[in-house]
Parts: sequence; C-alpha cells; structure tokens
Amino acid sequence: MSSSLFTAIIVSTTILIGSGCVEQPSVSTAPVPPSSPTVVAESNNIRVFEPAPGVRLTSANIRIRGEARVFENVMQWRLRDMVEGVKAEGFVVVDAKDVGQFGSFDFIERSPAFNGPGPVRLELFQFSAKDGSEIDKVIIDFTASSGFAGS
Repeated sequence: MSSSLFTAIIVSTTILIGSGCVEQPSVSTAPVPPSSPTVVAESNNIRVFEPAPGVRLTSANIRIRGEARVFENVMQWRLRDMVEGVKAEGFVVVDAKDVGQFGSFDFIERSPAFNGPGPVRLELFQFSAKDGSEIDKVIIDFTASSGFAGS
C-alpha cells in the first residue's frame, strides 16, 4: 500500500469519526453495587453484622442483623446475663430464597432486665436436624451500660 493511500484512509476515517458518521465504541461503566455489610462474627452457616463484639449498649433495644443458611430457615437466639444466666431466648425465621442459600435476618429484641451494668452474651445457632444439638453457634459478648435494665 502506498503511503499516500494510507494517509488518505487515515484522514477519511478521522473526518467520519469527528463528524459523527461513524459510531465510536462506547465505554460502559457498570453500576457499583452497594458495599457488603461487615461481618463481625460468623460460623459456617451464620454471619452477624450487628451487634459488634465489645460494644457498649445504651438502649434496651438490641438490633440483631446478619444472614444465615439454616435448616428450615429457623435460627435460634439467646441473651445471657453473665451473672444470672439466660434472660431471653427465641427464634427468628431467616429470609432465604431457596434451600441451601443464605437469607437475611434483622430484628430488634427488647432486652430483659439485666443485673445492672456488665457483660452480656448473645448466642445465635441452629438445632441439628440429626440429633437436636446446638450447631453453628456464634457468640457475641458486649456490655450493658449502667441504667440498662429493660427500660
């Protein structure tokens, strides 16, 4: 190919692109997904986002949030005063879309009256379908501040 023909092709292409006659490839930017919540404690099948270990609670309402992959979408929870023992317990249904997938949980538990300020333990777990034992237990220790007595 002669250099004058090559120059003509380059000039023609530049004119066509500049005039909008030839489409330029567009650069697409995919939307940035929202950042994933920070996992503060976990087992193989339960991930907790809050409360974080070591926090000092100043309210009688405890927000418990995370995700779990548990049998029949049922996860157990327990609040324990480290002096008097179990103060409250129950279960929550996890919002999993299908078997074997993680689903979210997010609930607020109004705490029972604790024995003054001091250490409190949250336990999240599931009962084994095989033998009923507690499995996948996640333990989060935190502190109830003074005046924190179910008020």
